[in-house]
Amino acid sequence: MWPLNRQKPRGPGVFSGLSSIDIAVEDLDRTGKEIGLTKGSIKDEILVAVKRDLPKLKIESGPRVSLIYVVITVGETNTAFAASANIFLYRPVEILGDDGNKYFALGAVWKKVSLLTNNRPTLPYMSSKIHDLLSEGLTAFSAQYYTDNP
Repeated sequence: MWPLNRQKPRGPGVFSGLSSIDIAVEDLDRTGKEIGLTKGSIKDEILVAVKRDLPKLKIESGPRVSLIYVVITVGETNTAFAASANIFLYRPVEILGDDGNKYFALGAVWKKVSLLTNNRPTLPYMSSKIHDLLSEGLTAFSAQYYTDNP
């Protein structure tokens, strides 16, 4: 959030000109696997959401392609459960080195971090709630895309 006394900078948004994207999901931790999450199912969920909500966005791979990167972390104790679903947009950036040379990298330009905590619920409930967090994050992703690409 920008402070109330400061104006948000004008210019292109971080999604401006985005035309293609790749999808990557971080390896799941033990608890994530135990509640039934898989990298494949999460990647499929993202793919379907992008195809449904952002039909102009091509899915492709390559070293200079922007990337949706998802990290899901799940933790539990005997009495409580916590999970985070983090969605990042990495875009190709050019870095000007101290030596004057230009270097290529992928830089995180957008993120949506969601956290869920609860008493120790049932396994299907936990998995379902994590998918809800992903869905909310992907809706925010789509909204920002359309804001920056009217």
